[in-house]
Amino acid sequence: MFFEESFETRPGDYDSRGRLSLEAILNILETSGGHHTEAVKDRVSDGHVSWIMADWRVAIERYPVRPEPLRVRTWVKAPASVSSVDRMFTVRDTEGSILIRASTRLAQIDLRDNRLLRISPELSASYAPEAEDVFSGKAPRLRESSVSGTESRLHIRRSDVDFNRHVHNTKYACYAVEALPEEAFRNETFSSFRAAFHAPLKYGGDGVIRCSRTDSGYSFAIYDGERLCTLMELGY
Repeated sequence: MFFEESFETRPGDYDSRGRLSLEAILNILETSGGHHTEAVKDRVSDGHVSWIMADWRVAIERYPVRPEPLRVRTWVKAPASVSSVDRMFTVRDTEGSILIRASTRLAQIDLRDNRLLRISPELSASYAPEAEDVFSGKAPRLRESSVSGTESRLHIRRSDVDFNRHVHNTKYACYAVEALPEEAFRNETFSSFRAAFHAPLKYGGDGVIRCSRTDSGYSFAIYDGERLCTLMELGY
């Protein structure tokens, strides 16, 4: 089943260059996915069980500019695994041109003991999964760059933490942008973003972010002490 809706962006969704920010893009995608969840009457998150995102993969054909109405389509891709689901997204302009393609893998977690759960066949079937994919092939696994770069402490705000008591997935995009060298932040245009979440980052932790220049963009690794939490990549 395809779920589709229109989005009207807000002034605060745009960056200093007048383009929809990466965090705003992720928020729009996540919101649309949540509305799809509500439409199929998925009540998983009503109690102690919640959906969590394992990764993000985003390709930007063109950044939406202010103001620009958007049309978002999302669906769950078949076949669904017993332990995770792959959700697809497209964002189009008013003429139907694709601006953004994205996917994320989601899993269910028991918040009482952070235990991953099996997704029931009935729940998977309620989404009526589709065969269509937004990417032609599987992306290579994200790995920490072997190239030395910069390292800085993470300032985790209380407002970065969501109802799962973890740093919310969209906030990691902000951390990546903040870690960029000033020249790259002001002058570079990135057409792709990827993130792989290995362990939750929490308020009060000893977080650091490492940023390295690569042939295709910038690579990021977030640690909480000695524990790897997240790998990210901004690409051209």
